[in-house]
Amino acid sequence: MPAEAYNPEIAEEILVRMRCGESVRSICSDPEHPEFPCRKTVERWAARDTEGFADRYAHAYLAGVQARIENAAEIAEELPTFKDADGVVRIDAAGVQRNKLRCEQARWDASHLLRGSGKLHKLLDYGDKTEISGEMGIRTVMVASPVKDATPRPEPKPDFES
Repeated sequence: MPAEAYNPEIAEEILVRMRCGESVRSICSDPEHPEFPCRKTVERWAARDTEGFADRYAHAYLAGVQARIENAAEIAEELPTFKDADGVVRIDAAGVQRNKLRCEQARWDASHLLRGSGKLHKLLDYGDKTEISGEMGIRTVMVASPVKDATPRPEPKPDFES
């Protein structure tokens, strides 16, 4: 089958896996499915809107990002453990760091991949927002307060005596 040929069954299977949170790159490089086209071909189908693929691709993409975000909540609640040589259950520090990284990636996905001006994105707009109001535009105010130290400091000695 030529790489450019659109196959509705394969396209639908790719979209289903995208909705579950898999990336197009991992789907298309799946060794169990050598019949899947390369990632660039799937992106061409979307860009050319082959048989209405673009809209379905956009919805699957958003659903996939949302699925990864929802999975992050479960990952955050998970406590990785292991049994040491004595059979004592201990917290796996490397596993905790891995889960932290996975949650940070989901946070990044939410704030960057689900932000935009399209009508689909407006329904799912996540991220840090800066609200600017007023006639002058952006205004930055810095407030500094003195730091009080609990340790009393001696008075400085004069360099000379009068």
